[in-house]
Amino acid sequence: DALKQIPADMIKTVEVITSPSAKYDAEGTAGIVNIITKKNNLQGLTGNVNTSAGTRGSNLFTGLNYKQGKLGLNMSGGANVFYNPGKSETTQETKNSDVVFKTNQNAESFLNGMFGRGQTGMSYDFDKYKSFNTSIQYGARAFNSTQDIASKTFRNGVQTNEFYRDIASKNQNQNVDWNMDYLRTFPTEQKEFSILSQVSRSIGNNDFNADILNADKAITSRQKNDNNSLTQEFTLQTDFQTPLPNKHLVEMGAKNIVRQIGSNYKYYSAGTDNNFVLDPRFPANEFNVNQDVASAYLSYSFSTKNKYSFKFGSRYEYTTNDASFTDGKTVNVADYGNLVPSMQLSKSLGAGKTVKLSYNRRIQRPSIRFMNPNVDSSNPQNISTGNPELLPELTNSFEFALSTFKKATSLNVSLFARFTEDAITQVRSVLETGAIFTKPENIGFEQSFGANIFTSFKPAAKWQMNLSSNTYYSMLENPTTKETNQGWVAEGNYFLSGTLKKGFAVQSFGFIRSPKIQLQGREGIFMMMNVGLRKDFTRKSGNKGSFGLSVDNPLTKYIKMTNEFESATLYQRNDNYRYNRGVRLTFSYQFGKMTFGGTKRKSINNDDAKQEDSANQGGGQQPQGGGRPR
Repeated sequence: DALKQIPADMIKTVEVITSPSAKYDAEGTAGIVNIITKKNNLQGLTGNVNTSAGTRGSNLFTGLNYKQGKLGLNMSGGANVFYNPGKSETTQETKNSDVVFKTNQNAESFLNGMFGRGQTGMSYDFDKYKSFNTSIQYGARAFNSTQDIASKTFRNGVQTNEFYRDIASKNQNQNVDWNMDYLRTFPTEQKEFSILSQVSRSIGNNDFNADILNADKAITSRQKNDNNSLTQEFTLQTDFQTPLPNKHLVEMGAKNIVRQIGSNYKYYSAGTDNNFVLDPRFPANEFNVNQDVASAYLSYSFSTKNKYSFKFGSRYEYTTNDASFTDGKTVNVADYGNLVPSMQLSKSLGAGKTVKLSYNRRIQRPSIRFMNPNVDSSNPQNISTGNPELLPELTNSFEFALSTFKKATSLNVSLFARFTEDAITQVRSVLETGAIFTKPENIGFEQSFGANIFTSFKPAAKWQMNLSSNTYYSMLENPTTKETNQGWVAEGNYFLSGTLKKGFAVQSFGFIRSPKIQLQGREGIFMMMNVGLRKDFTRKSGNKGSFGLSVDNPLTKYIKMTNEFESATLYQRNDNYRYNRGVRLTFSYQFGKMTFGGTKRKSINNDDAKQEDSANQGGGQQPQGGGRPR
């Protein structure tokens, strides 16, 4: 998405940093993409329009950039909508004392949603070394789903109940970000100073309404859950770097994030008369956290005449948490300090070859998605909640990499080992009713050892192929419950593009991931594919455009994902079907011309909290087995 907003001739290099130094925030383990733009002066007006319409989704994105003298203005915005039917089949068996419970569920669902974003910004270059930049961004997200669940429950082999639930769910979010940034560079190469600030506000709700029906499909009662959340942030960051003689570089800086997180949740129940009253089984409450993340770093790097490069650094982050419930219920959210060192050694072997050895320590704080104590009981056989007392994950990461580049071919091979303490994962247990209860926990340890391979080459003139794979062996252990699990995980993707005659071009990409190991089981295989044909045209004015046709997942009618979870007291298998095959028509147009780049820009991007695709905003993980669509 970031690359789509930057014209190709503005980009100088795209740097993939797999082992970030102390300069970068200590969150996550996935690395950083650093986009470096050109510094040429720019004048003029440019704009672009990109749109598509299809059977499974449509989108529209536009952008406008203007620069005159020292003043620059820019605007961009757009939205993406999608609509997918699906179904799921679930079988689960649980044990509580001497009783064996069994549940069979079938669900039909329809998921539709929207992502939207609008941004406007201004930049001013006081001179070639000093610049100011400010921007306001508004974003919105909405996932709306309906789901009809048919359930049969058994107790020691005897059917005890047959019921139906019609569920309507909303998962919506709106956010506003305001950035103000000042950057000062110097005639000396690599010397710069910056002050960056950001104010953010995010409002979300994750609600559901459920009709409960008997075996004759007559409504017997109704239930609803209102779950609203609010996150506010103020961030101030300053960085300074300066070169020293003989190819030495010092980097230092500090950052402070002041964050307020809140979740307000209520449950209601009603008979057939729609007269909703508060449900005493799930007391209403409000959970609030005031969090402060203060950090500072120092990094030192140098190169030798025999082409060795060294980089050493350390970052210290201290997080304070003040958590409370409005009803006075106690909650223990600890304060913690973390020293995050990093080291990197690289050697240029000549002829485009480089070898690198690195180590760093990373941290992932639990987000409101994991901490929110709201109980999600939209599917009474699969209930979930968050955990407000979670600790952050801490990961020690080691990497050995070899890269080579020759003409149009590049190859990068890296071996890695990662050791995670207080790993956050979803833990399932059995309630007295036989239902499965899911809650995120700090399970203890997670280790992974693997290899990543990336190559880019030209299989023929005017054709480009990128291939990558990531394979690792994962081991998880919960010392408290003595549960363990281990196994291989592999994923790979490709991107192929080619230019044909008369302005035609083709491109295709695909992704596949093997079953992913979890503490109590595994998530199933996931794959996707896209193939497209495009016709490019150029007008006499220099404006460019294209028409295209693309097909998503042409080889299969639906994507099936099978999840299996088990422990000493439970077994659950969930088959999810998503009908994602679709056809899209695309159109793009670029107008105007100017030399891009200008004075270098910097801005804040906070991403220091652990997220999860299947997480429920304000209620832990999405319930498995006929719960809300993933």
